[in-house]
Amino acid sequence: MRKIQWRAQLAGTVGWLSGMKRLGIVARLSISFIAVAGLAVAANFLAGRSYIMHTIRVEQVAPIAPPAPAIEAPIAGPAPPPAAAPISVDTALEYSRTLQRFAAALWERAAAADVAADADFRNAGAHLAATGSRLSGEVSNANRGLARKVLAKNKLVGDGALALIGLADERHRVLDEYRQHLDQLNQSTKSALDGSFKIFGRFIAREYLLKLDQNLQKIRARLEDAIASDAAPASLLALEASEREYIAVLDANRSSLQHVQGAPWLQSTQNELSILAGFRESLQRSHELYGEQRAKLTQQMSDAAVLSEECIASMQQSAAALARPAAAPVVRAAETAPRPAAPPSAAPPPIALSVTDSAPPPETTTITPSDEGRYALFVKITIAVVSLVFIVSLLTALSIVRPVRRLVLAAAKLAAGETHIRVERGGMKEIDQLAGSFNQMAQDLEVAGEASRSYQARLEAEVAARTTELRQLAERDPLTQLPNRRYGLTLMQRSLQQARSQNRFMGVCFVDLDNFKSINDSLGHAFGDQVLAKVAERLIEVSSPFGAAVRLGGDEFCVIHDDAQSFDEIHRSASQLVQAFHTPIKIERRELMVSVSCGLSVFPLHGDSCAELLSSADAALYRAKSMGRNQASIYTADLLESATERFSIEQRLRRAIEREEFELVFQPEVCVDSLRVGLVEALLRWRQPDGRLAAPGEFLAVAEASGFIAEIDKWVVDAALEAASEWHHGAWPEARVAINVSSRQLLDPRFLDRLKELMARHRLPPGCIEIELTENVIQTGAATIATLHALKAEGFAIALDDFGTGYSSLTSLAQLPLSRVKLDRSLIEGHGTDERSAAIARTTVMLCEHLNLEVTAEGVENEEQLGWLLNHESVYLQGYLISRPLRFEDVAPSMDAIHQKMALHVLSLRTGGSSASPADDFPSVEEIPTAAAHFSRA
Repeated sequence: MRKIQWRAQLAGTVGWLSGMKRLGIVARLSISFIAVAGLAVAANFLAGRSYIMHTIRVEQVAPIAPPAPAIEAPIAGPAPPPAAAPISVDTALEYSRTLQRFAAALWERAAAADVAADADFRNAGAHLAATGSRLSGEVSNANRGLARKVLAKNKLVGDGALALIGLADERHRVLDEYRQHLDQLNQSTKSALDGSFKIFGRFIAREYLLKLDQNLQKIRARLEDAIASDAAPASLLALEASEREYIAVLDANRSSLQHVQGAPWLQSTQNELSILAGFRESLQRSHELYGEQRAKLTQQMSDAAVLSEECIASMQQSAAALARPAAAPVVRAAETAPRPAAPPSAAPPPIALSVTDSAPPPETTTITPSDEGRYALFVKITIAVVSLVFIVSLLTALSIVRPVRRLVLAAAKLAAGETHIRVERGGMKEIDQLAGSFNQMAQDLEVAGEASRSYQARLEAEVAARTTELRQLAERDPLTQLPNRRYGLTLMQRSLQQARSQNRFMGVCFVDLDNFKSINDSLGHAFGDQVLAKVAERLIEVSSPFGAAVRLGGDEFCVIHDDAQSFDEIHRSASQLVQAFHTPIKIERRELMVSVSCGLSVFPLHGDSCAELLSSADAALYRAKSMGRNQASIYTADLLESATERFSIEQRLRRAIEREEFELVFQPEVCVDSLRVGLVEALLRWRQPDGRLAAPGEFLAVAEASGFIAEIDKWVVDAALEAASEWHHGAWPEARVAINVSSRQLLDPRFLDRLKELMARHRLPPGCIEIELTENVIQTGAATIATLHALKAEGFAIALDDFGTGYSSLTSLAQLPLSRVKLDRSLIEGHGTDERSAAIARTTVMLCEHLNLEVTAEGVENEEQLGWLLNHESVYLQGYLISRPLRFEDVAPSMDAIHQKMALHVLSLRTGGSSASPADDFPSVEEIPTAAAHFSRA
C-alpha cells in the first residue's frame, strides 16, 4: 500500500515538474524568489526567538588586602551593620555613561546642526555637568585633589565641546556657501545649455558647453564625497582637481564662449569660480582646526573617563578600609546597561565595572537554546527551499540551453543561405514562442529570396535592355537615327585608317540644308524636325552604296565615302547627293523642295586627320553657299586662307572696341541750291595694325555672322551723337548727321528709348539726326515699319539708302515714313553711258520732288554728272567730286573750302571749261586744310 502511495506521489511530482517545464522565465523566477523570501522570514523568526547570547569580560584587579575566604552569610546572629560608604560607585558609573551619551550627542550635533540634535546636545551637557558636580562632591570627602580634577576636566570637556560645535557650524556654513555658489554656477551653465535645442531627449549643443556641464556635475559629486567623508583632505584635493578641469575647459574655449555667451556671462562664471576656490580653502582650514579640536576633545574625554576609573578605585579603597573585609578578586563587567542598585543594607559588591578602553581581557560566550524542535524545523525548511531552488534552476537551464542551442545552429544555417531550415518547437514558453517566430522568419526569408531572385532576373534583363538603349543613345541621333557626331568621328577614324593602310581615297562631304531657318520660322520646329528626318532618310538612301551618313548637329550632316578608287568617284558621289534633293520631299501630304549645299574634302589630298578633313570640307561648304547654294564645292588651298582670314578678323573684332580701333569719318552732302554742306554721313572705318583704314565691306559680313554687329552698331550711334553734339554746341549749330541703322537695331524694342536717352544727354534736337536704312528693312515686317513711324513722330529724319538696287520698288516710297531718298551710285554712273539708268534717275528725282522728299545723289565724281543734277535745286550731292570722307576735326574747317570748290565747278560748267577729275580737283583727307587755304586765296 505504501509502495502504491509512493508511486502516486512520484507520478504527481513528475507531472508537477512537467508543468514547471512549460512555465515561463518570469513564473519560475517568481517561485524561486517567493521560496527564498519565505526562507528568510522563517530564518529571521526562528533565529530571533531561539537563542540569547551573553558576552562577559572578566578582568582581574589587584587585591586591596591579602586574600581571604569568600564572604558567606552569617551563621548565627545578625551581622553588625557596615559603616556608610563616603561615595557611591553608581555615581561614577553614571558619570561614565553620561560622558558617553554626551560624546554621542556631541558628534551628532557636530554632524547636523538641526534643532533636535542641538536639544540632545544641550540636555546631555547639562546632565554631564550635574553628574560631574555630584561626583566631585562625593569624591571630595575622600580625595579633594581628585574632586578638583573631576571639576576641572568636566569644565575642559564642556568648553572644548562648545569650541568644536562652533568649528562644526563654521564648516557647515562654508559648505552651505560653497553649495549656493555652485548652484549659481550650475544655473549659469544650464542657461547656456538652454540656448541649445533638444531632439529625441538629447541636447544638441556645442561640445565645450557639454564638457562644462559634465565637469560641473563632477564638482557636485566631489562636494558630496567631501561632505560624506567629513571633508577629508583626499576629497578636498579631488574637489580642487574637478575645479581645475572646469577652469581648463573654460580657458580653452574662452574666445568661443565670449562670442556666443557674451563677456558678462564669462566674467560672472570666472567670479563664481574664484569664490568657490576661496570657500574650498576656508573649508580646508576649518577642517584642519576641526580635526585638531576633535582630537584634543577626544583626549580630554578619555582623560575624564580615566578620572572616573580613579574615582571608582578610590571609592573601592574607601569602602574596603571601612569594612575591613578580606580582599578578593574583583570581576568587572563591560556591560553598558545600568546595573541594579544594591539595597542599602547589603554589603558592597565584590566586583567593580570597568569603563576603560584598555586591551580586552579574555571573554566568555554562552549560548542558550530556547527550543531544539524549532532549530530542527529551521534546518529542514532551509534544505527544502535550497533543493527547490536547485531543481527550478536546473530545469530552467535545461529548458533554455537545449532550445537555444537548436536556435543557434538553425540561425547559422539560415545565415549560410539554407532558408528551408526549421526549428523544432518545445521548451520554455518564451523559447517556444521564439522558435515559432524563427520558423516564421525563415519562411518569410524563403519567400523573399524567391521574390528577390525573380526580381534580380527581371532587373538584369532590364539592365541589358537599358544598356542597349544607352549605347544607341550614345551612338545614334534620336531624331534621325543616324550616327551622332561622336560615333561619326569614330566611323570616320576607322575609314581613314583603312584608306591609309590600303593606299585608297576617302572622302568627307559636309552637307548643309539651304534656308532651313526659314522652314523653322514659317512652319514651326516640329515640322522642321520632320524635314530633318526625311533628309536623313534620303541621305541614307543615296550614301548606302559607298559609305555612311552622320548627323553633326542642327541641319548639318556629313557623308563618309569609304574605299574610293579615285578622286572622280568621290566627286561624283557629292554631285549625286546634291541631285538627290532635286526631287521634292513629301511631308504630311505636302511636297517640299529642299536643297542642300555640299563641301567636299578628300584624303590624302586635303588632310591627313579627321579634324583636317572636316575643316577643309567646312571651308568648301562656305564657298558653295557664297556661290549661290544648291551645289557641291571642292576644297582648294585658297579656301583655307579665306577661312583663316575670316577667323583672324573675328578674333580681332572681339577686342576692336576695347582697343578703340574703330573710327568714324564723315562725308559731306552739298545742297545744289546753296552749294553748302547741309549734312554729313557718318561712315565706319577700322584702323588696321599697319595704319590702313578698312572699309565696312571688309569686315561687316564677318561681324554679322559672329554676332558682333549689335555691339558695333551701338558704338556707331554713340560716337555719331557725340560728334553731332560737339558741332551743334560749337562751330556748326545747324549740324545734321546721317547714321546708318541696320534692321537688327530697328527690331530691338529698346532702340528708340535708348536713342531718345542719348539725345537728351547730349541736348540735341531730333532734327540734328537722320536715320539711314536700306530697302531690306521692309522685309523685316510690320514691327520695323512701326518703329520707323515712331522715329518720324519724334522728329527724326529718315532716309532710304541705295535706292534703285536690290528690292527697290515704288511701294517702299509709299509704305515707309521717309524724309529723303538716296539714289544709288549705279544710277549716277550710268549718266552719259546708259540712257536707261539716266532716265530712271531723272524720273526718280522728279517723283521725289512731287512727294516732297529730299533727294541725295551718291557717287558724283565728275562735272558731267554734276551738270545735269544742277537743274534740280532740291537735290543734295555726295561723292568724291564734292569731298572724300573727312575726320571729325577736319569737317568744320573744310566747309568753306567745299563751298568755294563747288562754286568753281559751277563756274567752270557755265563758262564751258573742261571737266575735272576727282583726283585732280579734290585733295585727300590729309590735304584738306591746304586746299581750304588755296580756295580762300582764290
